[in-house]
Amino acid sequence: MEHYRLSLALDPDAQAAAVALSHALRRTGEVEEARAVLRRALAPAGRRPARDGYWDYLVSDATHFREEFATLREESLR
Repeated sequence: MEHYRLSLALDPDAQAAAVALSHALRRTGEVEEARAVLRRALAPAGRRPARDGYWDYLVSDATHFREEFATLREESLR
């Protein structure tokens, strides 16, 4: 938990560190603090000035998905 707290001190917008800290706190029985950590982390969600590469990793450019799927199909047949 010390390292998660340090990560949040270095980057208060690091949602991955906040989620990890929240899980660790919950496992030690500190449920209210775990919830508070999550509330702080999620409050500015969607309004952050910069991306958190460990949080929004599912975001991608899907405009060329047909070409990407075709390439994957071709590679899978080799």
